[in-house]
Amino acid sequence: MHVINNEYILPITYKCNWKCKYCIADTHNQKPLNIDKVLEKIKKIPCNSVVHLEGGEPGMLDKKELMIIIKNLQLKQCKLFLNTNGLFLEKYPELTHYMEDILYHCVEDLSSRKEIVLYDDVTYMLVVDDDTLEDLEWYLNKYPITFFVSRAIPRPDVKYKSLSKKNALYLIKNYKMHHDSVKYLLGYE
Repeated sequence: MHVINNEYILPITYKCNWKCKYCIADTHNQKPLNIDKVLEKIKKIPCNSVVHLEGGEPGMLDKKELMIIIKNLQLKQCKLFLNTNGLFLEKYPELTHYMEDILYHCVEDLSSRKEIVLYDDVTYMLVVDDDTLEDLEWYLNKYPITFFVSRAIPRPDVKYKSLSKKNALYLIKNYKMHHDSVKYLLGYE
């Protein structure tokens, strides 16, 4: 767990059904989390905090574990946000009302140009690098929704290009995106 701008980022699992080359959590190389470890971390979160549930993919947990996590955070009157690749939305639509917002990382690989499942009340996220800029534009032009766009953040153990400043500025100038996209495209938080 780490804290950014007084908001708690709480991994609740490192299991994931995707293998994104740009995964910032490096989920497939982490030791497994169990519910007891997650509950220990929740004890350290102050009441009335903003908590982002993420992984891996939260939808990989069973409903009983998710409800234990949600109920423990509700007891502390925390505001809950969720990061998901869509599995959570598919498996547990009845749990979405517990979340203030859901960040839906809707495509694993932009070059696949896969169709996006559209949901109500979610923020759609796409991750781009220089090699997938053209594919990103395909999504931005195809769907009448406002995407949160983030550059792929380089990891020292994985070889791929991030997004150049020139391409980031091109996107900012030419496309309507979620208001937080600018700081993530230019690489500052």
